[in-house]
Amino acid sequence: MREFEPLVLLAVPESDCHVVACKLLELYLKKHGYRVMNLGVTTPSSEIADAVARLRPIAVFISGQNGHALSDLSGLKDELAIRACSVPLFIGGKVTLGPVSDADEVQARFAEIGFTVLQSFNDAREALRKLVPPAHGARLPEAV
Repeated sequence: MREFEPLVLLAVPESDCHVVACKLLELYLKKHGYRVMNLGVTTPSSEIADAVARLRPIAVFISGQNGHALSDLSGLKDELAIRACSVPLFIGGKVTLGPVSDADEVQARFAEIGFTVLQSFNDAREALRKLVPPAHGARLPEAV
């Protein structure tokens, strides 16, 4: 084990059972030097908050595909506050129902509940680069 291997927490929202994107992100992160705790599918906000309090990850990445993530995760920010935890929250995938006509509105709605919306694996890579400089063990390629 390297001196510092950053831990990233992954999960799929409570009403969602689509695991493929979350698993792909897990494999990608592990390949590039991150420790990963993947809570899997149908994960309630309280369980995510408990894991953050226990494990103290550098970031939480949520992968949603059924479009209900906004309602599923609306209480996570409060759950984290109850546990006196603060961690960057990221979400990717199909995060809303129906056609997305205004990406800025989607970003704003998720920002209200503490999330940054990611459009691609490259966005996730860039978010992690900002959190953990390459000198700390994790090595991310220039592009996915």
